[in-house]
Amino acid sequence: MTSTAFEADYELIADIEAGLIANVANTERTVRRFEERIGASVRAPVDHAALWRHARRRPGDPVDFAAMRMIRTDPAARTALARMMAAQSIACSQMAFAAADSGATARQIGDYGFSLEADPDSGLTALVIALNDAARVPHVLRAETGEQSLVLPLPEPQDGLIEMYFAHDNPDQADIIGILAEPTALIALE
Repeated sequence: MTSTAFEADYELIADIEAGLIANVANTERTVRRFEERIGASVRAPVDHAALWRHARRRPGDPVDFAAMRMIRTDPAARTALARMMAAQSIACSQMAFAAADSGATARQIGDYGFSLEADPDSGLTALVIALNDAARVPHVLRAETGEQSLVLPLPEPQDGLIEMYFAHDNPDQADIIGILAEPTALIALE
């Protein structure tokens, strides 16, 4: 190959490369204008199958981190998950109200009273779910904060109450307390 042929090939490759770079820049400008026009960034559609698998997890099943990221970053995904959890649960609550005592969090979840009561002296926090006479007995509690996910098997009720105790000094149990105490957590009873 002569140097003239090499130079011609090099110029052709350089022209093609310059054209590709111009096309990429033009495409980026078009996407930016489109995003400005619609007022939001273009997002991938919500993966409802992944959300459904996440909503149907059983105690001990692994967490799908891609689904958790979707729930954390996409309000539409969090709304879809809330609907899925509500559809399959006996009762569902999306917000808690703080009790007068800062050591307690209370919710009304359908027919169920839900409270989380900390006792600093004993180092324990009690989860108490009060059942009314007509209420079905839940066997699983699900909680989603967007950052964390919890699937907790529940014990059988005694005298109309389901009670569980969690130690503050146990890291796993402290995480459970943190999730359940989060006022914005979505909590469902199944």
